[in-house]
Amino acid sequence: MLQSNKEYVDGGREKLTTSFKIEQRQSTQDSSNGAARIRHVVISLLVVVLVSLMIAMSTGVANARSIRESSGYTGKHTHVTWAGPGVGVIAWTTATSFVSWTSCGSSWAGITVDASWNSASLHNGAELDILFSVRRSDGRHFGLNVFKITKAQSWPGHPAFGGQFHASVYTPKGMYLKYATATSWIVNSGVAYPPAANDTIRLQQWTRSC
Repeated sequence: MLQSNKEYVDGGREKLTTSFKIEQRQSTQDSSNGAARIRHVVISLLVVVLVSLMIAMSTGVANARSIRESSGYTGKHTHVTWAGPGVGVIAWTTATSFVSWTSCGSSWAGITVDASWNSASLHNGAELDILFSVRRSDGRHFGLNVFKITKAQSWPGHPAFGGQFHASVYTPKGMYLKYATATSWIVNSGVAYPPAANDTIRLQQWTRSC
């Protein structure tokens, strides 16, 4: 009887000990798995941050070490309007080329504009005005220059290089000159007669390393 009781107690103790060891191992395993999950999350976040930094740095280097060039030609366009008493119906022709460049690391785009026109039909004091402008990639417009032509001249309307001028536009990082426009109209006795003619082009873009 005493022997049986002893065996029963020893068996119960062994079961409790075994159960405790199993629970202890399970607790240790759960703790280990939790720590592993935390390490995995931390490492994933670090990888994302490092990749983002590398992309930002490479983009910055590319922007700082590239030269942007753009150009476009409106082609010849003939326009007609009624310009009031004493002038009546009048026609004129314009054509303009735009070339721009941004030096390595610069925030300014230099522009060369070369314009030609036919103002042979000007008479009785009529004036041909041509406004040259560009539009930046963020949608902002910039006027570059205005020609006020009072002399009746056939194509190209000027001596060699007489229709050429240079200008510059501020282009912060990530921005560039996207469109260029030559707007022309007739003025008679100080009055501008509509409609103004807009010859707009999208500039072709190139980039190259410094």
